[in-house]
Amino acid sequence: MMPKRNLSIQIYNRQRRYPICRRNLQIYTSWVMEQVRRMKPDNAWSEVVLVLTRDRGMITYQKACFGRDNTTDVISQRYLPMPPESDSLVGEVIVNLDAAEARNASEGRSRELARYILHGCLHLANMEDATVRERAAMRRRETAWLRRAESGPLMYPLMESARS
Repeated sequence: MMPKRNLSIQIYNRQRRYPICRRNLQIYTSWVMEQVRRMKPDNAWSEVVLVLTRDRGMITYQKACFGRDNTTDVISQRYLPMPPESDSLVGEVIVNLDAAEARNASEGRSRELARYILHGCLHLANMEDATVRERAAMRRRETAWLRRAESGPLMYPLMESARS
């Protein structure tokens, strides 16, 4: 098993409509990545960049990453280690807060954002959701980890009340 590394969580808030709780986001994302490390101990993550945006920004990211001209809830990107002989990984999770807001009626805005972050981090760990079976497995893991996060000492909320 690889030694535990210090993980840097960088947060870039590219939107102004939804007030966020930066410290809580860092604590939660660190916790999620610790769960990922336990699941995939061979992944030596050194940094995760969390980018918060809205529909318009997400369309720009979708176009740049995948050539698609539409929005989505979350995009994950893994970057090759630099220098190449390093085993340290950097990941980026881009989250659409408009999507979290639109779906918040059933679970709450912060919980939906927590699910999107978790979903993106699972993609960083190479977990896929392209098939019905993969989607179901990922959803089960997300739900279990969310329950664990809510029952532990993690700090909520991740988002405050939305502004008009």
